[in-house]
Amino acid sequence: MESQRERSGAPAGFTERTELSRKLQLTTIALGCPTSKELCARFAAVNPNTAFTAQNAYKWVRGKATPRLSSVYEDWARVLGDDFTGAFVAASTFEEFARTVQLHHRVPEAALARLGAPTSA
Repeated sequence: MESQRERSGAPAGFTERTELSRKLQLTTIALGCPTSKELCARFAAVNPNTAFTAQNAYKWVRGKATPRLSSVYEDWARVLGDDFTGAFVAASTFEEFARTVQLHHRVPEAALARLGAPTSA
């Protein structure tokens, strides 16, 4: 059976990279980080040796690559708060991730709509 990705002609990993990109964009909005540099600072605050560097953030936020280290997801969970786990951040769909972020952070409805996230309304 042909997958939706195969029918659309999207390259392998495209959906995963797109989901990651949307999750990171939502995270920047939820945390009030207008730049990747500020988001990197949040990751560095929870882990000074984080792999979430400016160079990696550029690729990940734009959907050009995905993290190779699981520690990135653990750091990400710590940045978001106690109710998050690295496994959830890594494995959740964008919709699941967005719903959970909305429970813990204020996110403008317009930003959610732009990212295609489910809204509370």
